[in-house]
Amino acid sequence: MTALAETTQDAELLELDHETLLVRLFHEETVRIFDKEPVRFVCTCSQERSAKIISTLDRKEIESIIEEEGQVAMDCQFCNHQYVFGKDDIDSIFNEKPQLH
Repeated sequence: MTALAETTQDAELLELDHETLLVRLFHEETVRIFDKEPVRFVCTCSQERSAKIISTLDRKEIESIIEEEGQVAMDCQFCNHQYVFGKDDIDSIFNEKPQLH
């Protein structure tokens, strides 16, 4: 890919439409152009989803984090939002978790 991309001239990148450029670069392949779609940012993270993840972890380990840090913080790796849970939050999370028998 890099070797092919390096064969393009600056003028080609500025003047050619994307389909022509792709066909020139990949003439031995079947080039398929998808319909345009608007680019949008969507993140589905939430306090509730983060709490659900915490509920799957070992309660003793979470409680040791609370003892050391005073809170449990979870960062969304997509939107960079941070969710913070205190001791009361953690107690609530684990008290609402259904117990397996």
